[in-house]
Amino acid sequence: MEVEKEYQNRIRQMSPKEKVARSVAMTAWARQTMARQVRDEVGPEVSDERIKWLVAMRIYGSDSGARALVQRMLDRVPH
Repeated sequence: MEVEKEYQNRIRQMSPKEKVARSVAMTAWARQTMARQVRDEVGPEVSDERIKWLVAMRIYGSDSGARALVQRMLDRVPH
């Protein structure tokens, strides 16, 4: 519990700008991690552009509108 308290204390001390920057960095890290997982699944020959849209499908695929948009983009990107 001490670690959690320290974490919460440090977050409270951050400015709004620092909090947004931290959030952006964490989101980028999560996307990069997902991209590595997708690349491991589909193979190294798949383009970075296609990987980007496959990651987007994992993130936004539960939303039907977003899923349709991402699928249209995937349909345009070569395998």
